[in-house]
Amino acid sequence: MRRIAATILALAVTCAAGGCGSPSRANIQLRKEKQALQERILRLEQEREALKARIAGLESQRPTTAVLPQDKLDALVTAHGLILGKATAGVDLDAATAGDEAVKVYVAATDRDGEIIKAAGTFTIELFDLARPKDHRIGQAEFGADQVRRAWHAMGSFRWYVLTCPFETRPTGEQVTVRATFRDALTDRILTTQTVATVKP
Repeated sequence: MRRIAATILALAVTCAAGGCGSPSRANIQLRKEKQALQERILRLEQEREALKARIAGLESQRPTTAVLPQDKLDALVTAHGLILGKATAGVDLDAATAGDEAVKVYVAATDRDGEIIKAAGTFTIELFDLARPKDHRIGQAEFGADQVRRAWHAMGSFRWYVLTCPFETRPTGEQVTVRATFRDALTDRILTTQTVATVKP
């Protein structure tokens, strides 16, 4: 009896240490399910990273300026018009050379009643020489919101943005068409006006 018990114990130890026969169907199925679960986790992580990248891309394209409803905008003093001052003219930036090198532009936004207001936004100034047979634009300058804010001058009745737009090509005559375009930061409204300035070619 003791010999039989010892033999059974030895067989049990051998099976525990090295395994007896092939794995059971349950163990095989368990390993398959575990592998499938790991693959699913990996796939979900990849999809999550792709979704995060897509969200980041969409957020970068989203406008950062929120536009108020029209009824709210109507209750505010906002830019409705644009005017150029009579002082807009050529300016000599280099005393060593003859003629003007730029146009000094006096421009302001106006409210719905035509009153000059200080409005936040950006400006584009363009200069045109219509006497040229082609390639009429001879200058262009962009002014960001910070530049526009610093360009505001107010003293008594004098209330203008003063912006200097250099010539890219010298004008052929004494008249240059000046076009000013303003994009309002609050309403996203675009306003444009133009005038003729006298310059020294």
